[in-house]
Amino acid sequence: MVAGWLAGQAETADRSNDLHPRTINFAAIAATTGTSASTTEMAAITSPSITFRNGRAFRVTFKGNAIITVANDQAELRIRKTDTVTNPALLDSFRSPTGAAAGTYGFYYQNIVINTSGADIAAPLVATFARVTGGTGNVSIFASALFPAYLETEDIGSSDDFTGAATMT
Repeated sequence: MVAGWLAGQAETADRSNDLHPRTINFAAIAATTGTSASTTEMAAITSPSITFRNGRAFRVTFKGNAIITVANDQAELRIRKTDTVTNPALLDSFRSPTGAAAGTYGFYYQNIVINTSGADIAAPLVATFARVTGGTGNVSIFASALFPAYLETEDIGSSDDFTGAATMT
């Protein structure tokens, strides 16, 4: 856990910022995505490259509205590092619950990941979606200027304070 400054230490922006959670990236879309009619993941939001400092913990959030075109279809929502397929999910909603009718359903998912790799990791994050049931419908992520969908990344403290959190590689 980060304590105050020791005698003789200079105050730096990083040291001052390490004392409280802060947003390090916010990426949003204001237009509805294309549709997914299969279990193949599609990118909804891609962040610019983010530096995940070694020894730090990060909260990742994916918020928006999923449009389901057939009753009882379900969406799977994920956040991955760099791309939509080869990297392990940093967040996975598994089957996101939707209603018994076609419509728009809100979601808000968060996960905590830590970087204990021994080095900083610089990479973009990608928020993805796919349809996961065997129905015939489509899934998309609804967004507008008034109701954007977003991907937010926050530095929330020392990785030592979040033992057992998912590890970023």
